[in-house]
Amino acid sequence: MKVDKMTMAASLEARVPYLDYKIVEFASRIPSDLKLKGNIEKFVLRLAVKDKLPPVILKRKKSGFNTPVHYWLKTGLKSFSGEILDKLKKRKNLISPKYINSIKRNRFFKIFENRAWNSIMFELWYETFIENDGFKPIIL
Repeated sequence: MKVDKMTMAASLEARVPYLDYKIVEFASRIPSDLKLKGNIEKFVLRLAVKDKLPPVILKRKKSGFNTPVHYWLKTGLKSFSGEILDKLKKRKNLISPKYINSIKRNRFFKIFENRAWNSIMFELWYETFIENDGFKPIIL
């Protein structure tokens, strides 16, 4: 879903290989005991590619593709994030300035990164769609 939304937002088209309808139809016919063997997920897929992939890949757990928010906040968005949070802090009728101060102060710690990111995205959304018509670029 992330891939689809992000590529479409950039006028790109991406295909996720395991969403091909033929593969989905085939997978639906595979018996459940071959899909999950004990605690090994995607057992039959791992069997099918065991000669093509190194054991370290075959044995690792499934992992998602997360956005590198922590890295962004500590590097390229470091000063920008502070400016955006300062703008949000002025919206006392929407959110507690004390809360935003806490987020701004702690935004470089992993435990606060989601709160910081969500606050920054909220402020940008608010400026774009509430204060503007949604089509004008935001000028900082």
